[in-house]
Amino acid sequence: MQEGEPYLAATARPTVIRVSPATAGALGLQHGSPATVSAGDQRASATLIVTDGMVDGVVWVPSLSEGASLSLASGSPVKVSAGVSHE
Repeated sequence: MQEGEPYLAATARPTVIRVSPATAGALGLQHGSPATVSAGDQRASATLIVTDGMVDGVVWVPSLSEGASLSLASGSPVKVSAGVSHE
């Protein structure tokens, strides 16, 4: 619905990747740093937000967000790495 609507798109929340504190620690990821979630040939990069209350081992990525969406079913295995993927 935001396609072709730059003013409406500008009101969207920033795209983020969310993980629990334990998951971030286990993966060596830092709150506020860029991270990339990948599965097969799909990749999404955004700022990592460490979120209390998240289930350990779970990664949250928005399903519809410009530049950071993945077409995966919930519960699909993914890889999370520090930095932004340019592939």
